[in-house]
Amino acid sequence: MQDPKWGEAGAHRKYFPQRWSDVPKKVYAPAERLKALDEDGVDAEVMYFNNPVQSGSALQHPDPAFELEVVQAYNDGVNALHAYSDRFIPLSMLPYLGGIESTVAEMERATKNGGRGPNMIPEPSHRSKELKHFNDRYWDPLWAAAQDLEVPINWHGGGVQVGMEAWKGFTQNERQGFGGSGASTMNLLSAIFSGVMDRYPKRQWHVGEVGTGWVNYAIEGADYEWEKRRLWEHGMPTRPSEIFKNNWHVSFWFEQHGQVQRFDRGMRNQMWLSDYPHSTSIFPESWEFIEKTLSGVPQDERDQMLWKNAANLFKLDVVDVRK
Repeated sequence: MQDPKWGEAGAHRKYFPQRWSDVPKKVYAPAERLKALDEDGVDAEVMYFNNPVQSGSALQHPDPAFELEVVQAYNDGVNALHAYSDRFIPLSMLPYLGGIESTVAEMERATKNGGRGPNMIPEPSHRSKELKHFNDRYWDPLWAAAQDLEVPINWHGGGVQVGMEAWKGFTQNERQGFGGSGASTMNLLSAIFSGVMDRYPKRQWHVGEVGTGWVNYAIEGADYEWEKRRLWEHGMPTRPSEIFKNNWHVSFWFEQHGQVQRFDRGMRNQMWLSDYPHSTSIFPESWEFIEKTLSGVPQDERDQMLWKNAANLFKLDVVDVRK
């Protein structure tokens, strides 16, 4: 949010709302949010849920029936937004505590009602000791169902803690500022080295709100280790870079240098985001950032990253109304 006490500089000094009354209606009211998309020149948006549910806070309540009711209420609500306007593209929550059959059943129900894939907790076992690590074969029915439904598994930034705990002296803005791609690097490589992609080669993953520049470093290192350790002899027959290009998608919103290496990641594997309405969002200046980050990029490649890749991944019916 912009802090009005800073005047014109308010756009560059963000603060977090303390009460619901502080939140602008254009963040949550459908008609007003459509106006925000128009203001920013955005045709449609894939909607990721945020805390308290993003990090699995519903798991803190031990009752699986309660968790399922929370999840279904959210999924029904976000699908109703899509019914209000197809410019809102919903992702679904998953229940975890009632067993894998319950998890799969709710993903199938939510997808049938309009959801375009689940937004999953990157490491469920960190949220509940009763849950298996996401590399465990326990989750195979979920991977199989997502592959059959042709919907991607989505992660929303962050994930597994890397290196050290956050310093308690950080402000909320500082704590959010240094996180992100480091944790996603661990999540990505853990999933790739688990062998799950070889078992479900058509299943797609999307890691949102983490940028793209880190991918080349991570995958180059993974390829080296795969060759050095002859991991094809240890149940990992496919080179990590091939797995990434076949199965993974990442998103950018402010990086410039990352686009110089866009071909190394694969042109179909990267998408643009505005991160609205988060504190790192480029709203309402998205097109200024687009022109800066994609300067010199040919129009067909711009179209691919700005909308075609997203339309393909989320199975969107796109009608070009531009004249």
